[in-house]
Order: sequence, then C-alpha cells, then structure tokens
Amino acid sequence: MDSVQSLTISQINIIPFEVPLVRAFAFAGNTVSVRSGYYVEITVDGMMGRGEISPLSGISLETLKKAHHDLQEISPYLMNWSFPTTFDDLIKKLGKDKRLNLLCSSVRFGVESALINLAATSQKASVEEFMGAQKRNIDSAVLLQGNYDDVMA
Repeated sequence: MDSVQSLTISQINIIPFEVPLVRAFAFAGNTVSVRSGYYVEITVDGMMGRGEISPLSGISLETLKKAHHDLQEISPYLMNWSFPTTFDDLIKKLGKDKRLNLLCSSVRFGVESALINLAATSQKASVEEFMGAQKRNIDSAVLLQGNYDDVMA
C-alpha cells in the first residue's frame, strides 16, 4: 500500500496590494477602478504557493476588512498544518476542515489556491495538470462587459 506524501506549512506571509486599473469597469451597478486585496504566500520546504484574496467592493458579500480579519485568524491555525500532495486527497481534506469552511469565500479561495499551487509544485506539475485538466484556450471573459475589442484593449 502506497502512503500519501504530505507537506507541512512552515511560513505564511500576508502581503497587501492595491492596483489601479488601466480602465475602470462596471459590474452589477458598481464601478471598479482599483483592485485591492491581499496575497497569501504559504511556504513549505523552500517552495512557495500564492493565493489572491480580493473581494470586489459592492459586489462580493464580504468586505476587504472582513477578509483581512479572517486571514489573520486562520494564519496561526495553518502554521505547521500538514496536507496531502495528491489532488483527490487534498480536496477531501480541504472539504472536511471545519475551520477552513468557516472562512469568507475570498479567503478560502486564496488559501486553497496557495495550497493547490504548492501540492502541484511538489508533484512537478502545473496546476492544470495537477487538477487533471486538459490545457486549451477558452474564449471567455465572464466578469468583463462590452464588445471584444473594448474589453481586450
């Protein structure tokens, strides 16, 4: 019987960011001109995975302040936290973890993105390969509005 390799978190960094958009966009009655949030960088054995936590003001259910609070609260819990390096086992562990499931959605997304990135890196695979996806181009910009030329400009 093969044993599942696991990784143990040794460091977590929270990095705030604010990026002005080249052009503001309207979505659900709100205009977004700046993207603000946090990067969460999780380190394991010299490897680093990064996730983005950036709720859209006026659109997301949580605020940036709530996301920062949740991120500060979960960070000590995640220190020395071990997780499996196979996709199915990792998804199973993430789904069963009560503390992670209580996080606001943007923080959960950011933390899970960093962990999936780390597990993929440990397997020497891209995130797409790790998740079993076929690489292909998809012509879609779900959150963007307007004609193609204006959106892609």
